[in-house]
Amino acid sequence: MSKTFLLAGTAAMAFTFMSAPASAQDDGEVEAESRQNVITVTARKTEESIQDIPISVSAIGADAISEQAITNIAELSDFVPGFQQQQAFGRDGDRPVIRGTSNILISEGKVGIFVDGVPFFGDSSSLDLTSFERVEIIKGPQSAVFGRGTLSGAINYVTRKPGDEPVSGQISGEFGEHGYAQGAGFVNVRVNDMLAFSANAKISTFDGDYENALGGDLNGRETSTFGGAVFFDPFEDLSISARYITAEDEDTHFAIALTDSADNNCYLDTRGYYCGTVSMPSEIELNTDNLLHPGLYRESDRGFLSADWDIMGSGYSLTYQAGVTEIYERTGTDQTYNGDEAFFIGPACVFFITNCDTVSPFNDTGASQRTAFTNEVRLSSPSTDAFRWRIGAYTSREQRKPLAEFIEFTEFGPDSLSDITEIDNVAFFGGVEYDVNDQLTVGLEIRQAEDDIKSMGQQYVLSQYVDPSVVAGLPAFIKNPNQVVGSTDVREASFEFTAPRLTVDYRIDNDAMIYGQYAEGNSPGGFNNLDAPQTTYEEEKLKSFEVGAKTSKFGFDRLNVSAFFNQFENQVLTNTYTTGAGGVDSYRANIGETEIFGIEVEFVKALTDDLTVYGSYGYLDAEITEGVDRDHAILLAGAACNDLAAAGCAEAGDISGKTPPLVSDHQAAIGTRYDFDIGSSDVDYYIGGDLTYRSSFYAQVHNEAETGDATRVNLRAGAEFGNISFQIWGKNVFEDDTVSGILRYVDFNAPASPAGSTRAFGVTPAPASQWGATATLRF
Repeated sequence: MSKTFLLAGTAAMAFTFMSAPASAQDDGEVEAESRQNVITVTARKTEESIQDIPISVSAIGADAISEQAITNIAELSDFVPGFQQQQAFGRDGDRPVIRGTSNILISEGKVGIFVDGVPFFGDSSSLDLTSFERVEIIKGPQSAVFGRGTLSGAINYVTRKPGDEPVSGQISGEFGEHGYAQGAGFVNVRVNDMLAFSANAKISTFDGDYENALGGDLNGRETSTFGGAVFFDPFEDLSISARYITAEDEDTHFAIALTDSADNNCYLDTRGYYCGTVSMPSEIELNTDNLLHPGLYRESDRGFLSADWDIMGSGYSLTYQAGVTEIYERTGTDQTYNGDEAFFIGPACVFFITNCDTVSPFNDTGASQRTAFTNEVRLSSPSTDAFRWRIGAYTSREQRKPLAEFIEFTEFGPDSLSDITEIDNVAFFGGVEYDVNDQLTVGLEIRQAEDDIKSMGQQYVLSQYVDPSVVAGLPAFIKNPNQVVGSTDVREASFEFTAPRLTVDYRIDNDAMIYGQYAEGNSPGGFNNLDAPQTTYEEEKLKSFEVGAKTSKFGFDRLNVSAFFNQFENQVLTNTYTTGAGGVDSYRANIGETEIFGIEVEFVKALTDDLTVYGSYGYLDAEITEGVDRDHAILLAGAACNDLAAAGCAEAGDISGKTPPLVSDHQAAIGTRYDFDIGSSDVDYYIGGDLTYRSSFYAQVHNEAETGDATRVNLRAGAEFGNISFQIWGKNVFEDDTVSGILRYVDFNAPASPAGSTRAFGVTPAPASQWGATATLRF
């Protein structure tokens, strides 16, 4: 049965189902209450009901985030079908995967992050979720509306804004196992009709939920986040707002362990591999003492500006949005993942002005700086017209610069600095929408964009970082302290792309609609390091066909169903390699073409006045239809296939029919809340819980090593008294230990296999079971 037939069949069933007459209980008060419970979203950069837009959007509101004790985007992803968030490398390695468009180490370019529609650069896991009104997961290509980096979807954090009350806000405190403590709050102040302010703060600590067998805790996190905003409406038709967010993160080394290569059970005559479900090693050993600064330290400052003018009260609006980002980040990682003293030749020294220590090339500390500036302006017609349009322009400039702050001297000589990357994006966009009649609406959006990418090598003179007093003791080949390290090579490339989106929606009645959509997305190509096996990669392209239905019939607050078929061209996956300096780095490579078919369901239903149930289900059938992978060829045919042009190697490397890595076939969640009273008190009590399920996913395109299925249960009970609430919660209460991340890697100290270094796997443990409590005061 073809995927196209399945897509058409799903559309036909949805139309039949939504056209059915509602049951008697849908009449009157129940149906009225259901319609009042609709969520407003800004998935098309204008406020609309989530039930009225022809796009698949999952929105998690502030109340749900608080009640379900969700503290980060990874936990939130458990409740969103078609969305998986990998955090295998701590808070420096978010890997959001929407609808099967996966990657291994780096996901930027596939899922865009936004705050109030303004691009958000860098990791979002430390954002203060209590300061947001909701989080929108917008699925499918969003390049036509949100632009660069939204090949498969976008995540939009929508901030809280002052209402009409003079003062309103919230203060909360949380405490839990593993040394978890968090204090957070926000306040909104309305001075008058023209001026309002808001401020928020969060201070959070977590000692870590795993121990390092070599000493210390792992997964420890400390975050301090502060924000403020001003809202100024000088005239009735003009609104201006400015927001500032600053954050400081300091984490211990993330928990990860290397499997024992002696457990490999297949392909032993080539590189050695593990076939089957990978288990977590009994101990985690990481050489954090050999790192200059183990773990993560990050400082970030971000500013957002928005101005909206209803031109002379005409309904035509002119909007301007801007963003600025500056991030400093330092990371220290034991890249052996098993605590080994990994040397190829023998110990060496790290030479600083005041420091000299033995170091392995796999004990790496580095620092980087990232800056970005964005501007967008758009002109829109009145939203009440039958024919609506908008046009606009967008520019951005981003720079990522590795810093020479922690230059190290290993057995291979002094470190070289990675390239500086600069990305300039210019885009023009527009859209039209027409109400053919009261039920049928058609729309077309399009964006023409150009990315100019520049990669610039960095040089430094050894004497900048080597203590002159130790020059005499240096090896002969670097006795000259004026030795120049690195290159000044410059590489440039441009990518042009036209991204359309066509939508058709038909409103069956006030409580049901069906829709269809065709959209295209892209992620520009770019450059790898010069010592990588492949120095460039090509642009990714995605063509998406989607049909869906949304309703509040049959007693549902929301019942949304969608089916989609994606054609993914030049999919980029990330691989690791041993650098010229002996350490480990990553590079990107195109693997070919992939087809992805999926179905997603979400619902919320009040079974009684006191009992509510909600849930979601996502199904994915992802298959690589065309592609050749060098590592797959080596695994099957041996070392000769280091050159894919060698006889028989292209055939051996054929990965057609394989499933992309990090993609689960099934994802589900179901939860409930029951409210009750005890006696005649004014206290409202409730109990609830969630069960989440994620089926196994593969480590790589070989489809051999996999994680296994994960099923986790969360429980909670609470009481609400006026504006005060108290809740006890438990996460993963039955201690599911299915690994949450898996990375194909190398055991550097194991005897070499016939076709090269012996394979092993870096595995990330599941979040440990945790109990805690939250107290909240709203005012």
